Amino acid sequence: MPNAIIFNKIPVFKSFTKQVPLYGTFLAFFSGIVLSFFFFQRNSGGGLKAKPVEPAAIGSPCGITVTRVFGYNYTKPLLYFDQNCESANLATVKTAVGELIRTFKESGDITSASVYLRVFEQGEWTSLNEKETYHPGSLYKVPVMIAWLQMAENTPGLLDKEFLFELPKDKVLNKQNYISASIESGKKYTVRELLRYMISHSDNKAHWLLSKFIDVKVMDDVFLNLGLGLPMPGDKGSTVQVTAKNYSIFMKTLFNSSYLTPQYSEFALSLLGDCSFKEGFAKGLPVGTKVAHKFGEWDNGQEFELHESGIVYIENKPCLITVMTRGTSRKKLPKVIAAIAKTIYEQMNGR
Repeated sequence: MPNAIIFNKIPVFKSFTKQVPLYGTFLAFFSGIVLSFFFFQRNSGGGLKAKPVEPAAIGSPCGITVTRVFGYNYTKPLLYFDQNCESANLATVKTAVGELIRTFKESGDITSASVYLRVFEQGEWTSLNEKETYHPGSLYKVPVMIAWLQMAENTPGLLDKEFLFELPKDKVLNKQNYISASIESGKKYTVRELLRYMISHSDNKAHWLLSKFIDVKVMDDVFLNLGLGLPMPGDKGSTVQVTAKNYSIFMKTLFNSSYLTPQYSEFALSLLGDCSFKEGFAKGLPVGTKVAHKFGEWDNGQEFELHESGIVYIENKPCLITVMTRGTSRKKLPKVIAAIAKTIYEQMNGR
């Protein structure tokens, strides 16, 4: 991405669909998709690459917001676009999940929970407790991965570059309750291996090493380009909070391959697809369900948070689900996420 990139949004108002016949609207919309297909996407060689853009519903009743990246001389690459209002088609799902959250709150299993659901094929979305914020914890490892993969796009062979892991004696990493594998002191690892440890196994040691050598400008640009404005993950980002809807932007851009090239977006989702976290989504979804996901945890000794976000392939219809939870018991939060994922899956299959 170029320097000094500015995030911008362009609303498309519903009055447009009132003034133009339906076939005209479709023609104009389809033409825009074709133009985006040919002009707005990069490839790893620094040129332009044709790539399809996710369609939104024609004649949206509340308008569509288009999000682009500024900073190029002739193009304004499309990141994504959304309907400005929640989909009425997802009202039943929202009601079912809302009742479930209410039940868990009344039983004391949680003090709060937020959910964001997006159906990619129709460009529809809905959310619950949209303004509630949470500490992302290890969810922050996803933008670190995105930044490294963007660096790899511009530096051939970077994924095979090796780094020696030696943690300073005075360095204390955040405590982890869910971890399956970790890098070892005194050994060298390639960037590719470190990304797998950091994402698939949520290893804080690999995260620390990758953060140590990351290009801070590229890392900051990830947040600026996606419109989040949050600080770089790591020590200074540990107290920053985010909503479920805003965090979902990372997963959305990976699935759409609108920030990284298809090659690197596919690699990123493959790492997320190998996530070793066996609670939450894994227990709520039917065995064998394809899902690319990441979890995050945080606590201060009295209050606990557990979150999960990912692409769930429901009957080959990919959906983005982000669930963030907070409560006074760490042990109760995984079953809440599992129950919410199960409810969404069943409701979406019912559709």
